[in-house]
Amino acid sequence: MSNQEIKKPLVTVCIVTYNSSEFIVEALDSVFEQTYQNIELIVSDDCSKDNTVEVCKKWMSEHANRFAHAEVVTSSNNTGVSANSNRGIRKGTGEYIKLLAGDDKLLPNCLEDNVNYMLEHKNTDLLFSDMKVFGQGQDGTNIISPAVFFHYFTKKQFKLWNLVYSGLPAPACFMRREVYNRLGGYDETIAFMEDKPFWVKAIWAGCSLQYTNVTTVQYRVNPNALSQTRKSSNYHKMTESRIIASKYFLSQMRDISWMLWLYGKSRYDKEFYPSIKTYALYSLRFTNPYYYYLKYLLYKQIFFQKFK
Repeated sequence: MSNQEIKKPLVTVCIVTYNSSEFIVEALDSVFEQTYQNIELIVSDDCSKDNTVEVCKKWMSEHANRFAHAEVVTSSNNTGVSANSNRGIRKGTGEYIKLLAGDDKLLPNCLEDNVNYMLEHKNTDLLFSDMKVFGQGQDGTNIISPAVFFHYFTKKQFKLWNLVYSGLPAPACFMRREVYNRLGGYDETIAFMEDKPFWVKAIWAGCSLQYTNVTTVQYRVNPNALSQTRKSSNYHKMTESRIIASKYFLSQMRDISWMLWLYGKSRYDKEFYPSIKTYALYSLRFTNPYYYYLKYLLYKQIFFQKFK
């Protein structure tokens, strides 16, 4: 590692794993192949039942000299993605943080592009970029981009959209450690939803969220992933996490207006507490101006995404 590269900020790449042995080497290799040099690599495993930890330790022993620091962090019980992410990130000391799922991959330019943007835009707290989708029939050319949220939404619209829906791709986020520490990390009471509650908390705290028009990550479509299957042993815990998160989002909505709260409550109640009463409540969305306003934002997003 050259003296010139050492002077560049240290980046903590934290890979969170749970039964990730099938794809973890691809994720690790993608960090190894970064054009940026000053990296510390933390793998945080959430009590995998397969041989993920053994695979990671073997890989680390063969590649550790490429990194400023490399470590595998384990847990004796399954704690959820929020706690697992916090556990790994807090083991690191890098000025910047890049979180990566054990089945995704960084493109070679990822860290260099993100760091360069942060160095040029000192007021940016969280930086989002584009990501490619691959796996399960995807050819790797489909791009998910949050550009429309930054280009066409006002600050108020952006705030409302991220509160009610979510359009920020978690795999493509790059953040300052100082901001992560100031916000207290991910909310571990919402065990299986680390990203959206953190975005909402950051927006409410006045953090600067920005977008850079580069593709930095490959996001794997994996039907066996924790978040994509009802067969998961953690499915009920995930549902419980979403219920806790919905209560958090509703409290924020109430601070804006009771009409937005009613819209949000009808939506969340229909999703988590299906009954005649909640379906009746859900039907009230047609009398709520926020319903039409948010639908307008959705259609505007689709239009500009399609024709930009």
